[in-house]
Amino acid sequence: MYSLACVLYEMLGGEPPFTGPTANGIARQHIHATPRPVSDLRGTVPHSIAAALARALAKAPADRFNSASSFVAALEGDAPYRRTASVTGARRRTWLPVVALSFIAVAAVVVGVLWVLPGTPLDRNRVLVLPFENRTGDPALNPLGSLAADWIAQGLQEIDVIEVVPTSTSFNPGPDLGGFGASSEPATARAAGEATRAGTVVAGSYYVRGDSLEFQAQVIEAVDERLLRAVTPVAVAVGASGSALDSLRRRVVTTVATVLDHRLMRSSAASQPPSLEAYRAYLEGHRAFYHGVPLQMREALEFMYQAVALDSSFADPRFFIVMAHYNLGEYHAADSNAQLIEPLRLRLSTQQRAFLDWLVAGLRGDRVGALQATRALGSPMNIAVEALNSNRPRESIAILSEFDMSGFYYQWRTLMEALHMVGDYSAELTQALRAREVYPDRLMMLAAELRALAALGRLDEVDHGISESLLLPPEGPLIAGAVMGEIAMELRAHGYREASLAVAQRELLWFQSRPSEEEAPFRTRVGLAHGMYLAERWDEAHAAFRELAAEAPEDVLVQGYLGVLAARRGDREEALRIGSQLERITGPYEFGLDNYLQSTIAAQLGDLDRAMVLLREAHARGRPFTVFLHREMDLEPLRDYPPFQEFINPKG
Repeated sequence: MYSLACVLYEMLGGEPPFTGPTANGIARQHIHATPRPVSDLRGTVPHSIAAALARALAKAPADRFNSASSFVAALEGDAPYRRTASVTGARRRTWLPVVALSFIAVAAVVVGVLWVLPGTPLDRNRVLVLPFENRTGDPALNPLGSLAADWIAQGLQEIDVIEVVPTSTSFNPGPDLGGFGASSEPATARAAGEATRAGTVVAGSYYVRGDSLEFQAQVIEAVDERLLRAVTPVAVAVGASGSALDSLRRRVVTTVATVLDHRLMRSSAASQPPSLEAYRAYLEGHRAFYHGVPLQMREALEFMYQAVALDSSFADPRFFIVMAHYNLGEYHAADSNAQLIEPLRLRLSTQQRAFLDWLVAGLRGDRVGALQATRALGSPMNIAVEALNSNRPRESIAILSEFDMSGFYYQWRTLMEALHMVGDYSAELTQALRAREVYPDRLMMLAAELRALAALGRLDEVDHGISESLLLPPEGPLIAGAVMGEIAMELRAHGYREASLAVAQRELLWFQSRPSEEEAPFRTRVGLAHGMYLAERWDEAHAAFRELAAEAPEDVLVQGYLGVLAARRGDREEALRIGSQLERITGPYEFGLDNYLQSTIAAQLGDLDRAMVLLREAHARGRPFTVFLHREMDLEPLRDYPPFQEFINPKG
């Protein structure tokens, strides 16, 4: 019943009820997601048929029709919601064979259509390189398969009329192709092509023949699994895989160029592949960076530094070193390592140069340059992040809505933040609930759910969710107390002041309950002071922040709170003094934080024009647009100020 409904849905709507870049992602949608009405895709579909399909696609079998004849009757429009069919045995005997034969005919037609007009058209100029299949019998040589794919894909990027699907181990990982494995069989090409929209697939294998290691590759047309070209095999002595991969890449790139670009290639990128030992370390670091526990950056750094030490000419781990330091807030180390990549620029591939430009722009606080670099890079995920940072949340939504987000943890957060910034809290909550099904023990996803619930005013559910946050482990700097602070501000921004004060009190109590022997007592005391501040216990908060400032006079955030507290207490001179002091203590990687804090002080002093000048300067120096801006309680005097409203209004 369900399968027939899927087929009918696609015949009427022009696409299946669920789509996505990977088979696993589509399978998860079949389990958890509700398809949109088929009438949304084809407005001429009668309501009775749309309703019948919706019921036949219900998740629970008990919610579907109890017989094929009742499904047929609903499709005809005479019983669209009937649970049992009032039909005679004779009629039932008449209808069932007809429905069965109809299903066979429909299936045959649809199979024929899929081969000619796939639901997701394959682009012949989009090329996927599969990991090469290890046929040596030696598991120690398994990494060579991924290394060969990485190396060939990097070379193919130099053919500017084709698009190369990122490999699973690149710094912009492509779709999960784990279900296909490493296979050189043409039959794998179509399934892998459909998962990535690639019309051309490069696949291969490697063998040990005597004392030689031999690599074979072929270029396959994915639509009909037709062999386009067989690449001349490359054989080298066992242990000399680097030279083999270099020769293999040149031969594959030239072969693909003869098929897809009659001008042939322009140039080759890096001069030689990395050593196998360095690549093994890189794979471990890549796993920690993308596939381990969130914020597992220290482990990633350890392996990436090891890869560089083993092969100083291997550029890829250097990019991850920069990103890991950046994610840890170690901007000076990130910048220093980015500068070490610059001398290698002429040896980098086009994609690597664009990626370097993105990293450097981010470290300089150049939001415009970062967005331009991601567009040149051609990575949708990175474009979505930078679009959000540049106050273009609708562009982020348009990009990320095309993906099954279950495999993209941090980008899923970006999608939810973008939905929040455009005020679509119901859609944000839908995404948050789906995210929590995939990541039930992740505090970040619970925080996203609570943010949407707070904006929607569903206070009882917020209260329940905050209690749940106490049971989940922290994720790096994200702890239960911090979640409470964010939700208190969100409630306040949407007019629920009393509920906000209650949550702030819970935050205060949570920090008060922390054991004194915790690793970071200073940050715990900052959280305690922050709870007092959100609870509007101004005098207590002022005393707490003064004590913290005496201990750490260069802490920018602590000084910022003292500045706004002075403004709230009517001490204009002290507030302005602290604002001027902020300029002197901020470092080179604060991305406009001093301007932002001065803006909050000016807003609390009633200097709205000056607050806006400082706020614009903060964002010009690299402060990203985020969900925090609309709920910043210290910017409340600006809420109804037209220049502020225009400033935060999404630009794309």
